[in-house]
Amino acid sequence: MIRALFFLNLFFLSLRFSYACDCPPVGKISKEQFDLYEVIFEGKVDSVFKNCAWFDIITLNKGSSLQNVKLFFDDSTDCRMSFAKGETWIIYSNYIKFSELAVNFCSRSRKKPEDGKADLYAVSNQSTFDEELTYLKQNLGVKPVKGKKEEDNFPERELIRPKGWTVIWLFIASLIFFIVFYFISKRIFRK
Repeated sequence: MIRALFFLNLFFLSLRFSYACDCPPVGKISKEQFDLYEVIFEGKVDSVFKNCAWFDIITLNKGSSLQNVKLFFDDSTDCRMSFAKGETWIIYSNYIKFSELAVNFCSRSRKKPEDGKADLYAVSNQSTFDEELTYLKQNLGVKPVKGKKEEDNFPERELIRPKGWTVIWLFIASLIFFIVFYFISKRIFRK
């Protein structure tokens, strides 16, 4: 009997000190919730490594982003997110660095259910994946996505080299500048 009470007390104490991810219900999507996020998009997981997932953006609804975006997420606590290659998600995220986004477990982000499987997010979001996607397109529209990589977004730069007499004049002007600089510095540091 004492042993049973001991284990019962131990069980209730462990409940008191155990931590779980407790998020407030997100409810039905509204225009006010859009302000909480800098970037909202529908994307497909390209690859995952530790706490970073690469997404190919299908439709960009808010913000600006590259076609292939790096998304950081928590993978070490009870509030960890789980991404797998090939999954389609609606992501609600914020920037942490240029072209690097972060998402957390308690955001509205949701995975598209596989064919024939239940939409586990439908209860907390009060809408199906397709209903939420339609709502985003109607209220935010579809924004253009930048190039695939950061380098694609910068214009090509042309190397302009002086030609003919310009090279000679630049050389002479540089030589005169160095001679004048030499004599001035010699006069100043002689003291």
